[in-house]
Amino acid sequence: MKSKIRFITVLIISLMIAGLCSCSSDKADDNRLKVIGTVFPQFDFARQIGKDRADCEMLLRPGADSHSYTGEDPSDLYRIMNCDLFIYVGGETDSEWVMKIKDKLDSSDEKRPVFLALCDVCDVMSESVEGIVEAEDETEEAGYDEHVWTSPKNAVKAVGAICDAMCELDPDNSDYYRKNCDEYVKELDALDSDFRVLFESTGSKTLVFADRFPFRYFANEYGLKCYAAFNGCASQSEPAPTTIVKLCKIVEEEKLPYVFYIETSQSGVPDAISKYTGCGKMLLHSCHTVTERELENGATYLSLMRQNLDNLRKAINDEQ
Repeated sequence: MKSKIRFITVLIISLMIAGLCSCSSDKADDNRLKVIGTVFPQFDFARQIGKDRADCEMLLRPGADSHSYTGEDPSDLYRIMNCDLFIYVGGETDSEWVMKIKDKLDSSDEKRPVFLALCDVCDVMSESVEGIVEAEDETEEAGYDEHVWTSPKNAVKAVGAICDAMCELDPDNSDYYRKNCDEYVKELDALDSDFRVLFESTGSKTLVFADRFPFRYFANEYGLKCYAAFNGCASQSEPAPTTIVKLCKIVEEEKLPYVFYIETSQSGVPDAISKYTGCGKMLLHSCHTVTERELENGATYLSLMRQNLDNLRKAINDEQ
């Protein structure tokens, strides 16, 4: 009987300790720095810095199109209001709805998170897309590229600014964040170096995108000449026939073994050019968005950009 009572007593004490540990753990989680990035790159940069000491989330769901997002979802507004650091792109795509949210917070007594725009920290405006094939269509939209992170050098600037903001908001963990940031920047520098070695090894630096063109900063960084079916991330679903003809001509004249498409491609242009010229098709991932499966499989900015490096290396080797 005494042993039974002793067993029950030990069990109750064990459960009480477990409960207290659970409460303590929950409290610790509640006290972690809360960071939200609108799309994948900001989210991934923040989680590489914060790791297990920051709660990092992506505002848009995997696969969502940020170009049509309006920021009007009440649940998303609640999430933004209750985070510590909110990171957005800062170009034409999201500035309007972000400014509306900032105005709402400024006029209320609610706690306001720190807002950080990648276009600002990379010291760039949304660059006009130049030097690409333009459709002979008077209604064609002007193209702008806000995908600053496609240049690893810009990614380094963004990571540094995010780290600075996180350290200021959470000084107790600043040494931890700085250490993670330094290690991550080394990996980004190595990525940049590998791209430079690749492009220095080839005489041709011409790429054809049978798709939209979110790689202006990447092309500028490595001195590439790019042609595309659409200006930037234009909303058209199909290019003018004259554009397809021009792209086919470039592929044939340059003897390019592949045309490129991006992760959100919904156009039939890659298939059309491939069929007409006999070239292959290859993915270049802009890292703007990822699918649920990619996220579950552990996709990161670095893994996707190294996938691009492998694909470009194959394209260049086949060309030579």
